[in-house]
Amino acid sequence: MAEIKIRDVVDVLMTAKDNAERRRVLAERFPDLSGADFERAVAIAKDELHLQRQENQEAADALDIVAQLRESMPDDVSFEDHIRAKADRGDALAAAYLAHLNSPSYRLHSALVDEAFRRHPDWEVHPNGGFKFVGQGTPPAFVDETALIDWLQTNHPAVAREIEQRVQA
Repeated sequence: MAEIKIRDVVDVLMTAKDNAERRRVLAERFPDLSGADFERAVAIAKDELHLQRQENQEAADALDIVAQLRESMPDDVSFEDHIRAKADRGDALAAAYLAHLNSPSYRLHSALVDEAFRRHPDWEVHPNGGFKFVGQGTPPAFVDETALIDWLQTNHPAVAREIEQRVQA
C-alpha cells in the first residue's frame, strides 16, 4: 500500500472543478484513503479556503480604497502625488493610505517583492512598468508575494539582507 500524503489529497479537494471530478480523482489516486485521512484533508482544505476567502476580501477592500482614492484623479498626475494632494487637503482616507505607503513594513515588503520579481526566472520587468509572467504554463491569477519573498530570501539571501538593512536604516 502506497503512503498517502495528506497534502496531495488536499490539493485534489481544492483544485477539482466539481464533486464528480473530486470523487473520481480521489478514487483513482487514493483507493486506500481512510476516513480519518479524508476528514483531516477536508479540515485542512476548509481552513485554507477560509484563509483564501479572508485574503480575497482584504484584497477587494483594498481595491475599493484605491478606487475611492482615484476619484477625480487627473490623467497627468501620478497616483502617489494625487494621494499626497488629497491628504494635504485634509482627506482622512488619503492621509491614512499615504501613511501606509510610507510605513517601514510596507516599504520593506515592496522592496523585497520588487527585487524578487526582478530576479525570479518566471518574471521580467515590463517596459511600461510592473512585471510580466514569462514562465511555463498559464500566468497565475494571483501572485503570492510571500512566496516570492521566500524565494528571494532562499535563493539570494545576501541581496534580501542588504534590502532589509537599507530599508530599515
